[in-house]
Amino acid sequence: MCQLGNRPMSASRCILMIGRWLAGAKAARGWTKMVARRVTESYLGLFRTPKRGDGSRAAAVARIGTFEIRLVEMPSVNASEEMSLWVELYDRDLQFDVDSRKCGDLDEAIDAAHFLIAQARLLNSEAGEAGCAGTEPSPSDL
Repeated sequence: MCQLGNRPMSASRCILMIGRWLAGAKAARGWTKMVARRVTESYLGLFRTPKRGDGSRAAAVARIGTFEIRLVEMPSVNASEEMSLWVELYDRDLQFDVDSRKCGDLDEAIDAAHFLIAQARLLNSEAGEAGCAGTEPSPSDL
């Protein structure tokens, strides 16, 4: 006999619950690895992307509904020969940057991508519930 919170349960039920928890933890690790892989692939893609007129380059990490998470490399404000790395959340319908995070390295970019993907999912679900134009269901990239 084991106990979950205040509820006692049979040993077989307890084993089932632990198995589900472990499966969720394993899925979370898989999710983290997938986002890290996508950010790394996008970063490598920046080098194959031509620079825009302002000297910046961008590569998509993920699309969620009308939102896109992008990795952006742009000239630093302080030193034009240096490039700074940003992860941005972009609304493709409004053609507007919703949020962005400056990153010192790829690990910070991966963390920022996780945050902005969660934000995009929330905004996408809110837009869908409100029945806003331009938010028709589309398969999530992540």
